Amino acid sequence: MTDPIIQYTPVELVRAMRQIPTDTTFLQDLFVKERNYTDKEYIEIDQVFGTQTIATYVSRDGDSTKIGKDGYNSKLHFAPYINEEITYTSRDVNVRLAGVNRYEANAEQAIAQRTAKWLQQLQGRVMRREEQQVAEALSTGKVAVSGVDVDYEVDFGQNANNLITLAGANIWGTGTEDKTAQMETWSALIADSGAPTADVMILGTEAAQLFLKDSTILGNLDNRRVERGEINLKQINSQRATYLGTYSGVGMNIEVYSYQGLYTNSSGTDVPYIPTDYAIMGSTQADFRFHYAKIENLKEGDFQGRWFPLQWIDDNGKKGHITLESSPLVGMHQPAAFVAVEVK
Repeated sequence: MTDPIIQYTPVELVRAMRQIPTDTTFLQDLFVKERNYTDKEYIEIDQVFGTQTIATYVSRDGDSTKIGKDGYNSKLHFAPYINEEITYTSRDVNVRLAGVNRYEANAEQAIAQRTAKWLQQLQGRVMRREEQQVAEALSTGKVAVSGVDVDYEVDFGQNANNLITLAGANIWGTGTEDKTAQMETWSALIADSGAPTADVMILGTEAAQLFLKDSTILGNLDNRRVERGEINLKQINSQRATYLGTYSGVGMNIEVYSYQGLYTNSSGTDVPYIPTDYAIMGSTQADFRFHYAKIENLKEGDFQGRWFPLQWIDDNGKKGHITLESSPLVGMHQPAAFVAVEVK
């Protein structure tokens, strides 16, 4: 009889992965509007730069005035690649899972249970990497691709004026800063660039604490969206985010969140997705998406998709393997729609 684990095909594994609960994806849920797939190993990202130019008057009898098109830069980026593997033996399959009676499942069911568990582990790692890419793009305008035999940087061309470090009396917590005026300035910076209007601000944990300690801020935060049931607090809390309220000022109407999401880096250190002393202001209407380059695997050819799982057993039956391959690259197509501020 053929070992049941060999009967799992990539299609079946992908179907199983769709049933796995998603990891913390607050930033992706907020900003990423679509996911695109290509059969190339390079990703072409158009960076759109809007303008606020005004129409020119002409004589009714004269010729039309020729103008330049709103500009964009198109850059090719080598897509990051992920290929991770879990190797297991018959002992791993026979060990009882927590909460499962040893005699409740037969061998095939036990293998299926462990397959789901290992797929969830691999999928969670990829999804956390995707969330980290979004956070890094928002905070720096770049994504650093550094790993095993790879070290390069994807630069989305963020304007230096949109990467701000507060100084002196403007630093949050000094008691001399005017947070409302600062937020109005950041919102105007985005609007004046021709990008979609800013509608959200995400605070790191320390920045959020300083924000809420400001009596002027507290007096003007509007939480009626919660009262009207327009904000699902349970869903937001499950994403390790907190809705602080809506804040309005001259030229701005901003939903404010704090984000406590963490990931563990290769050194075993917990790292916040959003630096604790950062404020990220931006637009949820900006062109912000994920691109996925081709997966190169001889069993499937050039596979297009978000992830490619595979499972097999060595010919001698001593070891089994589950792998997950993915080639994600976040696309920050309108960098001018975001401002990253180190507030402290």
